Amino acid sequence: MSTWGMPQLPGWDQIAPTGLQYLSQLPRLAESADEAQALVKFTIVKLEYRRLALLKEAYEEQGQQIRADSLPDIYEPLRRLTRFLLPHLTFQTVDVSNDRDIKCYFRRADGASTVLVDIDDLSSGEKAVIALFLPFVETQIEHLIQVSPTESAIPTFLIDEPDIHLHPTLQVSLLAYMRSLADENAAQFIVATHSPAMLDALEDDELFVLAPTDAVAPESNQFVRVSSSQERLEAMRSLTGATHLITRCRPIVFVEGGIPGETVISDQRLMDILLPTTASWAIVPANGRSEAIARARELRERAAENLPGIPVFALVDADQSTGDPEFAISWGVAMIENLLLDPEAIWHVLAPYREKLTVQNAADVERELRSIARSTRDDETRLRVLAATPFVHGRIDLDRSADTDSVIAELRQKLSTVEASTPAIRLQAEAAVEKILAENRELEAFSGKRIFAGFFGRHAHAVGLARHAFAYSVAQAAASEPRARALTQLAVLQIERFVPPRLEDLLIEAAANLDDSAKQHALETAQRAADARSGWVSGDGSKWQPAELRDRTLAIARAVGEGAADATLRRRLLAACVQIGVM
Repeated sequence: MSTWGMPQLPGWDQIAPTGLQYLSQLPRLAESADEAQALVKFTIVKLEYRRLALLKEAYEEQGQQIRADSLPDIYEPLRRLTRFLLPHLTFQTVDVSNDRDIKCYFRRADGASTVLVDIDDLSSGEKAVIALFLPFVETQIEHLIQVSPTESAIPTFLIDEPDIHLHPTLQVSLLAYMRSLADENAAQFIVATHSPAMLDALEDDELFVLAPTDAVAPESNQFVRVSSSQERLEAMRSLTGATHLITRCRPIVFVEGGIPGETVISDQRLMDILLPTTASWAIVPANGRSEAIARARELRERAAENLPGIPVFALVDADQSTGDPEFAISWGVAMIENLLLDPEAIWHVLAPYREKLTVQNAADVERELRSIARSTRDDETRLRVLAATPFVHGRIDLDRSADTDSVIAELRQKLSTVEASTPAIRLQAEAAVEKILAENRELEAFSGKRIFAGFFGRHAHAVGLARHAFAYSVAQAAASEPRARALTQLAVLQIERFVPPRLEDLLIEAAANLDDSAKQHALETAQRAADARSGWVSGDGSKWQPAELRDRTLAIARAVGEGAADATLRRRLLAACVQIGVM
């Protein structure tokens, strides 16, 4: 509210205007506006009385007349607001002729309508926009009516979640309005928002995150710019699909599979049901294994400049691939559908239909699952042969036909080599499959999608269950069974309690630049980092104390000197510190 010292509204002590009763502590009327909108109406009415006072003052000073353009249009800031954010409305006037029923009229500008609409009759979103920026409008009006305007600092407005009650399109328009005022140096806005629409509309020099104190040096600003360029920001958005995922300060995990709705059974939805502990992660479907790893790698590289240590991982199916980077965490199963192959969970869903089934208990379900799995022995062998067989390719330049024969000859040589190695590859694949069967690991290591589909076709489909409904019901039951937790515990912990692979080396490097007591502390921490990394790899909880390791690493980072080389080392330590998981 303004502090202009305006007189009370007429009759304020006796009867407050409709919609303003709560300000006089009188009982509210059911048909009156709510508090937020009533406050807006009261403020606009005060502006009207201020305008009338200015008119009277000018009339008397100018000899019972008012010269044209001698007074500013104090409602222009309000009209600009509505033109920008509510273009279908135009502020018209305040009618105070009846002080028991004051009206703040807007005219609808869409179509040929000439109907005047009181502010109480606007929608909640329309009134919310006016209420949100009314303090700024008052500031602009106060500047307009100053007789001798003085230079002053650009006002700064802090706005918490301006997107509440607003349509996404209006949220973006609101952002454009604030941007236009900032470009004119009329105001500076600091906005806290959780709106994906607003975050996606922000430009690189406007988007900041409030970094944890652990992530920045003591003298640094906790407001960290997400990206140093628009191009880099757009690339990060394209990798994750939405800006809000890179501002959550939570692990970003790329998983295999399509987004919900693209497939009959969504891997992401199965994951949400089976592993509720991952609800705090930002899950990004990335189709296949190689794409999940590639997108995780690229995001880690692009985020390193401005958001060092951002926890980004690829959660991939266990298969025959080797040499994955440390941020590619593998399930303990061939694919997420293997977690559905839980006999107890499946029987929990099927038990109400027992009279229509040939399986009568969880033991029968397990025997049937293993039978289906063993029937896929040849398919599993072929999959392993394909995975181990080198991919042969060559390039023929059509503009240099003379090279065609040599390229074809080279391809034939490569194919010949591959063909010669195929029998050995097949023997290895057959041995791997037989080993899995001998160890009774087929429900974990064979294609869970194929086994689950086979069981559904033989049993669940016969009782009228839809495949996706059956899958999600089994997932809900499996989430409370020990099997799913046991199979995924290591993968979940490796994401939530990650230990960077080069942390030990960084701490040893820091020790070389510290005095005796701090050096000893750094060397001890380096040994703990080595033990923690070993425990992270093996899942040995006795060596796994990342919370303490994080605190010690942070202390060492802050003890590093102020030189240019020291500053670089400190940034690297802080980046590693953020990566250490303590969830």
